[in-house]
Amino acid sequence: MRLSEQELKTMRKAQEELMTETVYIQAVVAVSDGAAGSSESLQTIATTKGRIGTLGRDPREREIAGRMGSVHIYVVSLPADTMLSDKNQLQINGRQFVIGGVIRASSTTALRAVVAEVL
Repeated sequence: MRLSEQELKTMRKAQEELMTETVYIQAVVAVSDGAAGSSESLQTIATTKGRIGTLGRDPREREIAGRMGSVHIYVVSLPADTMLSDKNQLQINGRQFVIGGVIRASSTTALRAVVAEVL
């Protein structure tokens, strides 16, 4: 059964109402050191809302988490239209997270990222 555009819109709105955290999407950028060299730094490229939670039962989440090999794995839900890559990092409440994988479903009501906390 395929959902109508109105049903998807209603489901997205309901999901987003549960997203109470501010999420900073960051990218690694090269910063000049002033002496013909550079170093890497994180730069915030977008701000959105989201929700961080524990790893669920979705086999896609578990497969990504297994590749990451970390004990501090979470799933971050973001609005469906969020532009996100596994090369980005997230910052939530002052905590830094690397992205192991991004899950997009065919009828996306929210985007999910499997992340590991940087300790």
